Formats: sequence, C-alpha cells, structure tokens
Amino acid sequence: MPTFSISKFKAALVILLLMEALASSAMAGGFFANMANANYFQNQAAQQQQQNDMQQQQLQIQQQQIEMQKLKLQQMQQQNGEKVATTGALNDANIGAFNRIIEKFKLICDKSEYAAFYLKSPCNTKDISLIHLADSTKITQGQKDNLVKYRSEVDAVSNERIEFFRRVGSQLDNRWADYLESIQPEIDKYNLDLYNEVITWGEYNQRRKSLTAKIMANRSNFYPQPK
Repeated sequence: MPTFSISKFKAALVILLLMEALASSAMAGGFFANMANANYFQNQAAQQQQQNDMQQQQLQIQQQQIEMQKLKLQQMQQQNGEKVATTGALNDANIGAFNRIIEKFKLICDKSEYAAFYLKSPCNTKDISLIHLADSTKITQGQKDNLVKYRSEVDAVSNERIEFFRRVGSQLDNRWADYLESIQPEIDKYNLDLYNEVITWGEYNQRRKSLTAKIMANRSNFYPQPK
C-alpha cells in the first residue's frame, strides 16, 4: 500500500494553483485584448464620422460659393443691361440683329455722296477736330440738301435701334430707349439751326460733340461697368 506524503501533497497543490493562475491570466488577457479591439474600432468609427462631417461641411461651403458666384454674375448682367435667355446664355439672334443695325450706321458714314458734307462735320463725332470747331462759315444750299438726306437716313436707323431695345431688351434697355428718344428734340434743334443758318458749322460741331459726351456719360450711369 502506497504511503501518502505531506510534501508531495503540497507540491501537487502548488502545481494546481499555478495552473489555475495561468488559466485565469490567459482568460484575463483575452478579455483585455477584446476590450482593446472594441475601443480601437469605436475610435476608427468616430474618426470616420468626423471625416464625413467635415466633407459634408466643405460641400455645403462650395455650394454656397457657387450660388454667390451665380448671384454676382446675374448682378453684373443686369448692370450691363444684357438680355439673357432662359438658359442663361445671350440670345445670338438678338446680338446679330443689333450688330446689323450698327452696321447700317457705318454704311451711312461710308457713303461717298456725303463726302463733302463730312468735310464740314465728320460722321463720327470723335473725328471732330479744332478746325471743325473753329469753322465760322454757314451752310450752303447744296449742303442743305445733303443735310436733309443724311439726317433722314440717320434718324431712320436711330428709330430702328430704339424700337429694337424696346422689343427685345431688358427693363434697363427700355429705359435707355426712352432716354435716347428724349434727346431727339435737341438733335432736331441744332440741325434746324444749321439748316436755317442760325448757327455756323463750328457751333453745329460743338453741339454735336457736347451732346455725344452727355450721352456717353449717361450711358455709364445706365450701364455701370463691374468693379
């Protein structure tokens, strides 16, 4: 019969306790590892959400900037009196029609039958020189005939331009058309004064030059350039 030793029992007990401790340690290590993994994934999810929120804010800011640019463009177009189609693009047909009206003015200026008349008063007021302003002579009968025919052609094209602004233009264009119509009596007055020999060619040229300067100044007020 085997004998029971106290020392062997203690040794076995120590080994058993060590095994339990190792097992508990391993379980604890697995628990903390799982906890660490869970915290890691939570942190990753939080960081991803923050990135998504930041991207969303950036998209909102970009959209606001786009809307502001659109608003500025619309304001510039209104200031310039541009006629804008529903698509936001200028109407090519209207631009072409307006250019054809301007071309009619140029054709009148190029007519050889008015060459002698233009020597006394250039077609374009920017070409009026000091010599023209100092001209103290008055109109002759032959020049009167040219004046009547010339003014008839110019007035017809001017009226066509005014009607064009009213037909296809913006509200600002319509106001500009009203202004152009309002100065017609002044134009008629100095042409009649020249025809009736009330004023000289020099005075006639000065009135033309002064009126053109006034028109350009008012045009700047109607259609201010964007800053």
